[in-house]
Amino acid sequence: MVTLYWAGQYAAVFLGYYLLMFLWPSVVFRRYLCGKGKLYHFSFCITVQIVLINTAILGMGLLGVLNRWTVLLIMYGIPILSLLKGISREDILRPFDYIYRLSIGACGIRTFFGEARKALARGLRKRCKRLWGILEPHLIEYFILSVAVIYGMAYFSYASFRDYSYGFGDIYVHHAWIQGLMNGKIFSGGIYPEGMHCFVYCLHTLFGIRVYSILLFLNGIHISAFLISAYGLLREVFRSRYTPLFALALFLLLDLKSVNAVYAMSRLQFTIPQEFGLFSQFVCARYLVRYLKDGHDGKGSGFKGKLRQCIMDENLFLFMIALAASIVTHYYVTIMAFLLCASFAVVFFRKVFSRKKFLPLVVSALCGLFIAAAPIAAARASGIPFERSINWAMGVMNHTAPEEEETFNIELYHEIEESSVFEKVFQMGYCEVYHSERAGHIVLFTGGAALLWLLYRIGAWILKVIFSKRIDRNCFDSHLAIIIASILFMVVYASRAIELPQLIAGSRLCAVEQMLILTVMVMPVDMLFSGLGLFCQTVVMQCLAFLGVAGIYTAVLVAGVLHGSLYIELTRYNSSVMATQAIIKEIPKNSYTIVSTTDELYQITTDGYHEEWLTFLDNSKKEDYKLPTEYVFLFVEKRPLAYAQIHLFNGPAWLMSQNHIEIFAYIDMEKSCCPEITASQISEEMSGRALKKEENEWDTYKILANRTIVESKAYEWCQRFSKLYPYEWNIAYEDENFVCYYFKQEPNCPYNLAFGQENGGR
Repeated sequence: MVTLYWAGQYAAVFLGYYLLMFLWPSVVFRRYLCGKGKLYHFSFCITVQIVLINTAILGMGLLGVLNRWTVLLIMYGIPILSLLKGISREDILRPFDYIYRLSIGACGIRTFFGEARKALARGLRKRCKRLWGILEPHLIEYFILSVAVIYGMAYFSYASFRDYSYGFGDIYVHHAWIQGLMNGKIFSGGIYPEGMHCFVYCLHTLFGIRVYSILLFLNGIHISAFLISAYGLLREVFRSRYTPLFALALFLLLDLKSVNAVYAMSRLQFTIPQEFGLFSQFVCARYLVRYLKDGHDGKGSGFKGKLRQCIMDENLFLFMIALAASIVTHYYVTIMAFLLCASFAVVFFRKVFSRKKFLPLVVSALCGLFIAAAPIAAARASGIPFERSINWAMGVMNHTAPEEEETFNIELYHEIEESSVFEKVFQMGYCEVYHSERAGHIVLFTGGAALLWLLYRIGAWILKVIFSKRIDRNCFDSHLAIIIASILFMVVYASRAIELPQLIAGSRLCAVEQMLILTVMVMPVDMLFSGLGLFCQTVVMQCLAFLGVAGIYTAVLVAGVLHGSLYIELTRYNSSVMATQAIIKEIPKNSYTIVSTTDELYQITTDGYHEEWLTFLDNSKKEDYKLPTEYVFLFVEKRPLAYAQIHLFNGPAWLMSQNHIEIFAYIDMEKSCCPEITASQISEEMSGRALKKEENEWDTYKILANRTIVESKAYEWCQRFSKLYPYEWNIAYEDENFVCYYFKQEPNCPYNLAFGQENGGR
């Protein structure tokens, strides 16, 4: 039953995501998208929709009209009006004509439903025929891509079905900011990119899906946007349309070699802004390349002409919107997009700075910046301050942020302090992320790919000059751009070692860098497939692609280098999550209070009340203390878990191996491998110890000794109360790790919960 419940929640999030992210813009902008390619349609939906929702929600918030009803009116009203606008008068009247004929006896009930069935069948046949016409020419290719995306969704969703807690501390903060939107307040924590928060808020408001379920599952679904967007960029990079499939297969299968790499990949499974927006850098780079390759003559003079071209040129338009989408989701994504686009700009330098291309490109970039920055500027003008993460980002750049300190190997740096820049980048970059042996192979592959590009250019020049034969000498230039990008990302990762500002926290780069490195490694295959494509039919190439991907999967399994499980920061027992869910389902709204550590607060935020154990225990020492709800539930961990411990999983052999567990063996942090959980034990002795409180209650719970003391005191209080009121005292759930007590009371005359002076009573 538990698995079925979460499967239902996953299905609801998946369906809501599809309807909001793809169906909504496909209906509203169907005329514009008519005749556009599949990847363009996909890229348009995932970028335009995020920017539109962000702008609409923040705009309503600035005007003071943000609430559930205005969101429902706009988000449902626009597609309905769009559909009505596209329906002719005859189409509107036809159903009424059928009903009228039925009412006057002009046709029988069988005829009526028969005609309706035939009309429906004709429509379905027409749509199926159109869909088959799209799929049939590249059926095997689309099948491989679909399997890769589904495999990726399974891999990145796996943890959410094993442990039902959020799994990453930052998600609680983002949940609170989404709650702010639900209360009609934008930037409730200060000015911060709200693209993801606005999307989740809309998903919740339109379809009634719980925010907790959305945040638990969304990125395991949204990873499809990351994978397909990367595939779209690689289609522009590679000459053969089948080579991107090999790069995706390696990305989804190959194991990792460092804590930072596993950390970055693990972040992809969490619904947090940077990972939610990572896809936009690939869209941005793809349509920049398409714009530069396009033979458009750049018609239009002056600023107005260039502005018109930004809107009319479909590639430049998506570049602009993708840039805006990156800004409204996370500033780090914008920096990554800049690094990626700059790599292509270096290779296509002459086209970028040509008279016809440069000004429209600059105007589009400025327009994208303006679209994203306008709500932020308005919010700042209204007096809303920036969120404190801005100071954290400056700490990263200055090498003073705690996250950056933890990922920097200071001992190794001192060993190579006098080395060359190349040696520092190699040791503190490639070796840090991939370990020495694999790092050496990567550098050799990178150099070999660059050499192959150079040899091709020389060969093309020789054929032209000596043999007077022309071939496309620029067809592999995008290879060089990705090579430059992979090196540039690694330089940014190791920037502290070479005494440069750290534009992005190094550990945040590893997932995208992994994609770039593996793209470089399949470049020789692209050249091979490009040559074979000149002589082989399409069906043969598709079969070779299928065999190639199957061969990669088989080789990875046989060699024992299949990726291991991702990890979560374990914060709750599954039983506490399910007990909370049962309370939400069975107890009337706002008629109960849950007393626990902080985490349950976010699950019940719109349904009930929450009291911190620290607050509860302090108040219970006073003369009078009451919780005026009909039901009071008390959550006690009998085995207090080490909060935010590194928790890995044992998964099916076809999906993951145990390689990553070895990586964390030498990390000086609490860790566990499912089904084991690192935990302590409550006791009477621990209940008598003094508690060392931190400024933030949440930080107090994170220290295992403190958590054990809190849970021991909580258990001791529950035992005392049960002796005073044995007939009112109940156990809702209990296992070896966790127990949920509860009692029912008269809300107008609640129990006095203060036991400080043995004065319990009504």
